[in-house]
Amino acid sequence: MVTRILNGIPQSPHFYQLRNYSELTRNNLISAWDRIFEETVREIHSLQAMDFWVRAKRLWKTIEELQNLGYNVIALRRRLVDLGDIMTELKMEKSRLLSLIENMQALAKKEEDCMESKLIEATKLEN
Repeated sequence: MVTRILNGIPQSPHFYQLRNYSELTRNNLISAWDRIFEETVREIHSLQAMDFWVRAKRLWKTIEELQNLGYNVIALRRRLVDLGDIMTELKMEKSRLLSLIENMQALAKKEEDCMESKLIEATKLEN
């Protein structure tokens, strides 16, 4: 049974862990968990490549805690997995490009050395 909708995602948290608290405490804790869910969604949407892996690790832990309370975190998990896949692809592409750059630099150096030796040979022949 859906009891609330947070960030467009239907939720039905159970909060069994909070059943021994007073109603006021329970309501405040539930509100706090709802805010944590909403903040987690905002953080996932604002992830940047620079600190992705550090922030994603913290977000995975928060998502796990939210799931233990019965929050619907399927969309959040899927988003983090997709972003992780993209980051992995970017890392591989960066490695490939760095390798190409190193190969091109080595080739340029080899050509430069060859031209220098030809220039030295030409100078010797002129003398």
